Amino acid sequence: MSRTVKDPEERKEELLQIGIDLFLQGGDKNVSIQKVVNRADVATGLFYYYFKTKEEFIEQAHERYLHDYVVDLEKIVCDKEMPVMDRLEFLLKQFNNRFYEVAKMYQSAPPDHPKHFALLEGLIVSKLHQTITGFVKEGCEAGFFKVADPELTALFVVCGLTGILQRINFIENGDANEEIRRLVFSILSI
Repeated sequence: MSRTVKDPEERKEELLQIGIDLFLQGGDKNVSIQKVVNRADVATGLFYYYFKTKEEFIEQAHERYLHDYVVDLEKIVCDKEMPVMDRLEFLLKQFNNRFYEVAKMYQSAPPDHPKHFALLEGLIVSKLHQTITGFVKEGCEAGFFKVADPELTALFVVCGLTGILQRINFIENGDANEEIRRLVFSILSI
């Protein structure tokens, strides 16, 4: 049986997606090079063409997953067809749904990954801060939010939510989800 030839970037993305899928099924411990190449039906050497080590592969898969997550959140925030309060509720729901997966990433990573996760947190904050700032300004202009400094408020909310990633026990607790909602509403003076 012959293997399918794909564009190099497409193949790399396929390998990363397989890694993400395996990770979401069982954490970093579930991701092995052999599982990835078997699912992709490629030679192990091709894997090493794209990634020097398994650790590099896992880091890139984490980055890709978080990038996709941020893009999904930005789509919600920027959807002017949806009312401001509906977008806020949807954002909080997405936080509860998807951040559990992201928090699992933190929990299953080897202890030598703190620098990597600090970079990932920085990526989330830098990407979402401006988007959420615009959203908070829009909410203030529409009379839903009452804050003196939308930029500082957005940074506080994004950093607070991102900080919770390292505390998966908060996210697993249904009461905590309601408390997070209450805190965000309080910060926005709703």
